[in-house]
Amino acid sequence: MITLTIGSDGSGSYEDENGIESLTATSQEQLRSLLLGRAAARARQEGQPLRVAAKDTSGLTHLLITPSGAISL
Repeated sequence: MITLTIGSDGSGSYEDENGIESLTATSQEQLRSLLLGRAAARARQEGQPLRVAAKDTSGLTHLLITPSGAISL
């Protein structure tokens, strides 16, 4: 599973079986877009939907991201 963490200050991380990568952006929205894009790219690479845990200031949400980039809860 991939875990995306989004901080209120635009900092966050992308975590998978290879480790944790810290990222920063100018806003939460920009960081969220960047992280979801990375997860969609990984789904395309693997050719199958991926389960993602997304954590931000409002809590934890479990998502399914398809290779086309579609996101569902």
